[in-house]
Amino acid sequence: GAAYVKIQNNNSYAVTLYKVEVTPEVFDRVELHDHIERTDAAGNKYMQMIEIPIMETAAGETLSLFPGSRHLMLMDIKQTYCGEKTLTFKFSFRKDSGETFDVNVEVPVLKDSQRCGG
Repeated sequence: GAAYVKIQNNNSYAVTLYKVEVTPEVFDRVELHDHIERTDAAGNKYMQMIEIPIMETAAGETLSLFPGSRHLMLMDIKQTYCGEKTLTFKFSFRKDSGETFDVNVEVPVLKDSQRCGG
């Protein structure tokens, strides 16, 4: 699955998103992804999804994650998520100084009736 969010950087300094974790651990991992334009041997252009190590956001800017662009990939969902009422996404950021900080966001679970048996 994928997750899309907007993150407003209200700080006077740039921040770099370098890791996202979800608890309870209902995904094997969360990856930062983007799409880049490629050209095949015949000259046809296409978009390829790739994992990226970081996402940077300038001071006062918004980091927008949406389909066909940068987004979070939720890898290998586990059946255990069906019993959860909320998931906590922990966004880990780094300042230019090297100092790190986390922002936690609680997200209600919308149950997938096929995956959760009803």
